[in-house]
Amino acid sequence: MTKEEKIKEAWGVLYEKYKERISLDDGYLHIKSNKALKEVKSIFNEIQFTVGGGISIFRPRQLQGIENNNGWIKIESEDDLPKESGEYHVFNTEDVFTENFRRLSDSNRKMWLKLYTHYQPIEKPKPPIY
Repeated sequence: MTKEEKIKEAWGVLYEKYKERISLDDGYLHIKSNKALKEVKSIFNEIQFTVGGGISIFRPRQLQGIENNNGWIKIESEDDLPKESGEYHVFNTEDVFTENFRRLSDSNRKMWLKLYTHYQPIEKPKPPIY
């Protein structure tokens, strides 16, 4: 599923009506009218919003983290694979978090393209300061 498809799915019946004002970068809807504000609030129980300068900004909660895909990098071609060998959290082709980590090396890059849809670098923790 693409980012745009996920945003359309989350907004559901309201997507077609407000698609010109829904950001495809982060899924937020910018509303100025009270009528639109009431309509959105009546349909969504779980919505996050901010208000500023006379504009209310809404999006369904399930889109939280969509800006960076919750830290996951989507693999669609060899160009999307990590540039460096190392250890990574991975999702397999069935969208299941199958393993805690997988080591990427020059010899298994083609296997990664077949088996995994997303990866996330495992960050080595920094040592304590005191």
